[in-house]
Amino acid sequence: MGSVAIPLVADPEFSEQSPVLSPNGRWLAYSSDRTGQKEVYVRPFPDVDSTRVMVSRAGGGESILGARRQRAVLRRCGGRIRGG
Repeated sequence: MGSVAIPLVADPEFSEQSPVLSPNGRWLAYSSDRTGQKEVYVRPFPDVDSTRVMVSRAGGGESILGARRQRAVLRRCGGRIRGG
């Protein structure tokens, strides 16, 4: 018997990509263009439907959830990195 993939945040209206699970398994970060530009969001895991928080401002490309202090590091589309 094979496993079945279940979409957690996929919304057919938007491009949602680059999912990253935090080291402690409590947060899911991903990018989405739901605002008209790519931004980074985090959601609690596994209860992803309970809330969605945008953690980037003025565009975000990738998310990297750090092991220390569960800090989110965002890589912007222009190549600059900022912490959150």
